[in-house]
Amino acid sequence: MIARYGRAGSVGQVVGGRRASFMWREVGRYMHMALTHTRWLIGDGRSIDVMEDPWVDALPLRLWPTMISDEETVGLRVYDLFRPGEAGWDEDRLGQLFGEHLAERVRALPVPGSAGPDVRVWSTTCTASVRVGDVSRVIQQESELGRDCGWVWRFGLHQRVALFLWKVAWDRLPTSLVLSRRGVSIPPLCPSCETEESTDHVLFQCVWAQSAWRLSGLPEAAWRRRDYFLEEVRGWSGSHQMRSVAIRASCIVYQIWLARNARVFGEPSLSPRFVMERARAQAAEILQAGPDHRPLTAQDIWGSHAALAASHTARHIYREANGAADWVASYVANHSGSTLWVGVDDLPGAFRDLLFADSAGCIRTRVV
Repeated sequence: MIARYGRAGSVGQVVGGRRASFMWREVGRYMHMALTHTRWLIGDGRSIDVMEDPWVDALPLRLWPTMISDEETVGLRVYDLFRPGEAGWDEDRLGQLFGEHLAERVRALPVPGSAGPDVRVWSTTCTASVRVGDVSRVIQQESELGRDCGWVWRFGLHQRVALFLWKVAWDRLPTSLVLSRRGVSIPPLCPSCETEESTDHVLFQCVWAQSAWRLSGLPEAAWRRRDYFLEEVRGWSGSHQMRSVAIRASCIVYQIWLARNARVFGEPSLSPRFVMERARAQAAEILQAGPDHRPLTAQDIWGSHAALAASHTARHIYREANGAADWVASYVANHSGSTLWVGVDDLPGAFRDLLFADSAGCIRTRVV
């Protein structure tokens, strides 16, 4: 066995001689990467170290950028956070050790009614059995140099639509499934279909979303899945003749997401036809914007009410109250590399002014 598989070394390492199995060495090579995507499912809590083991998320608490009482948590087990003799969290202990937000995350974790052994599970499925496909996806993601999403910012979308499309490309939307995996106490299911609400599902596979897409007139192959959609939009955006189609498709997917949010937060439900009309109007607004009102140049879009009245004959007036977010989207679109601002004084003046104005509830007006 040693000759074929080698001796077990440290995690992620296989020590073997000249005849050790190549496949076994490859398994060992990715073992550490796979382990970083697992976490502990709480049983009796006796085998889980509070600081060193991943149990709230796939990241151990010692690596979290949060306030934790280090001295009191050294060597502490999750079992010590339970109320003595009861299957529940010790609220006083949580308040002493953790900050408010981390304590809330811990409270949201299910506590088993009957004591049993702690189990290491895959972080995305919360099951002890791991499929080859799960590990394969992790290895693929880790091996990717990064997606080329620069095209999202280059074909004239409004900043909010472009930022949304960028989140879709990176699968970073806060869907119910994502929030549930992060410890938020909500069901991970789509309220319309009773299936897991992933980005693919909420935008393209939900019954409601599909009824909206069928009214769009776009080919079904373009909106069947997220990767197909992004590939089609990218192709359209590179063609002068098809740019309007790319903008319309981007506005449709954005309005589908906004309509989903309205349903989730208890606002009146919008019909698919109404959502299509809103997307059409938004796309028309972007396409009709002149050179002085390019959507990717936030500082050239917004103006004072007095200047608006004096120098423009408005066809449409759009009121916006979140200029800071638009400024950030524009900055990301026009800059490469990394930027770190550690205090208010480090912020660019235009961005700081927008932040203060948004906090004060100021409304900017854009003319098209």
